[in-house]
Amino acid sequence: MTENKTIIIHSKVSIGYVGSNTTSFVLQTGGYEVITIPTVLYSNHLGHTTVGGGKIPEDLLSAILKGILKLEILKGVSTVITGFMGSAKQVMIIADFIRTIKKYKPETLYYATL
Repeated sequence: MTENKTIIIHSKVSIGYVGSNTTSFVLQTGGYEVITIPTVLYSNHLGHTTVGGGKIPEDLLSAILKGILKLEILKGVSTVITGFMGSAKQVMIIADFIRTIKKYKPETLYYATL
């Protein structure tokens, strides 16, 4: 089995190319299967004068991550990429998720983007 799955935990916007919109596109173009988990859902980039949306509630984020672990797909995951996070609590939840992945499969690469 080829290890070509990448988990992206990052912001998601409806309009524009930032966060997981950009990262997932680039990786998919390169042949990677992308598993995208949003930390926030915004109408557009925060640099605009008007922005709608907000952070994903921590209990929902935690439930999504637990659901992914239950799918038993980690053997095909080669990389985890994180980006914009909506709260300090999200950082802690995501850090636990990454520790779980690294415990199961230490060779998994981890990249944090800004």
